[in-house]
Amino acid sequence: MIAVRGLRLAISGQPILHGLDFGIAAGEVFGLVGESGSGKSLTALALLGLLPEGAQVSGRALFEGRDLLAMTEAELCAVRGAGIGLISQEPMTALNPVMTIGDQVAETLIVHGAARPRAARRIAAERLARVGLPPGRIDPGRYPHELSGGQRQRVAIAAAIAMRPRLLIADEPTTALDVTIQAQILALLGGLVREEGMGLLLITHDLAVVAGMARRIAVMQAGRIVEEGAAEAVFRARRHPYTRALIAASAHVPARRPLPPGEVLLTVEGAAVDYRLPRRHPFARAPRFRALDRVSLRLRAGESLGIVGESGAGKSTLARAILGLEPLTAGAIRLAGRPVRAGDPRMQAVFQDPYGSFDPRLPVGRSLAEPFHALGPSRPRDGSARVAEALAEVGLKPGDATRFIHEFSGGQRQRLAIARALIARPRLILLDEPVSALDVSVRARILDLLAGLQARHSLSYLFITHDLTVVRAITDRVAVMQGGRIVEEGPTAEVLARPRHDYTRSLVASAPAIPGDWTARSAHA
Repeated sequence: MIAVRGLRLAISGQPILHGLDFGIAAGEVFGLVGESGSGKSLTALALLGLLPEGAQVSGRALFEGRDLLAMTEAELCAVRGAGIGLISQEPMTALNPVMTIGDQVAETLIVHGAARPRAARRIAAERLARVGLPPGRIDPGRYPHELSGGQRQRVAIAAAIAMRPRLLIADEPTTALDVTIQAQILALLGGLVREEGMGLLLITHDLAVVAGMARRIAVMQAGRIVEEGAAEAVFRARRHPYTRALIAASAHVPARRPLPPGEVLLTVEGAAVDYRLPRRHPFARAPRFRALDRVSLRLRAGESLGIVGESGAGKSTLARAILGLEPLTAGAIRLAGRPVRAGDPRMQAVFQDPYGSFDPRLPVGRSLAEPFHALGPSRPRDGSARVAEALAEVGLKPGDATRFIHEFSGGQRQRLAIARALIARPRLILLDEPVSALDVSVRARILDLLAGLQARHSLSYLFITHDLTVVRAITDRVAVMQGGRIVEEGPTAEVLARPRHDYTRSLVASAPAIPGDWTARSAHA
């Protein structure tokens, strides 16, 4: 269906892609894996002619016999959406916030002249139903902000397949989704490939996802394909050192030094949180919604507790309540025997999006020093020395304090977020999806960093995540949440190996995994 030969790309004279060769057949899933900066997404954009100004591209990309790289802009416009569909990584950004989801799916049909507006909306409803959003359940007149993350991703897929393209490009389509939603999206993509006969270019850094989906894979590093072949053969052989490093990082478990059992640090007793909306509010189905329903748990000093569950399970509401940012309807939350309050320096948070949690107008040193305001009389006399110490603890340089957040990589930004949490020398750190968007090798380094900091400072961690791999690697105990309640709790290894609750079993079964015999040591390892 598509044959890429000698694809080269330079931007402002800087070489980015170095002679890529690969092909995708009809009805085939081809996985393109590698870390951020390896050139995966730019490869897709080069095929679609969506490169920035100053880009120079050469080589050939024959799509059904026609060279995409030699087409004019008008010719490419006829191919985009009709012959080749694109599913972007972040559907909330890719979708138009002021257009209904039905109109956005219909737009592709109208632009390509495949249907008039009324017929296009009817076909759009059929495409939305095809991806699991039937009009009887999800009105095509809704807007993207009214949908969940998984539903928005389904809308993006419906828009990409509106014209029944022969090739579908999916760029990190499940990065931030819950494991069960991720499993549904991957099953949907696999079904489309089988039933529609289209080819799928799956771009991802998640080796478990590509192992379960792709027939063939190519491993990219620094703009080059360093290894390619049948998925199982690549995982077993691991001929290139970079491939071996990726596979090792995906299964990495930090070396944690067990801490002696400490006193109970955090106590949550029967915590409940209700949200109330006016009866005439457009989103109100009932005058009261219980987001947290009689939750109780305990966390000891030096212990790591994982909180897992799908979106809407109540994880973030629980975190806000513990931080004193959400008033309780009932129950009590105490830290070291005292009721929690907002701004308590004894506990700090590391947020999912470190870029969004830093002020882009301030040097990061200023942002790191913000927790000092909560320390009152105990505020350090030399704040700059404390900032330099925190930066050094997370593997950065004191001079980095003068730089701005946009000047750092994703992994460095997460280190800065951890440094800000350490600056007040807390006893408890809440981490909300701290590694969900990171490459496997960066994730391994961040988990090692967290394990080392916990051992040095006897920190207690509360991990909020949907990634069971992270939970298995870094936590002592795990609590599973569903519908605002904790449905199962216990030692991590025991709960994940022998789950008792049906919901826990569904989470464990939905988590993608590389087959164990694929990663056994070989002669090349």
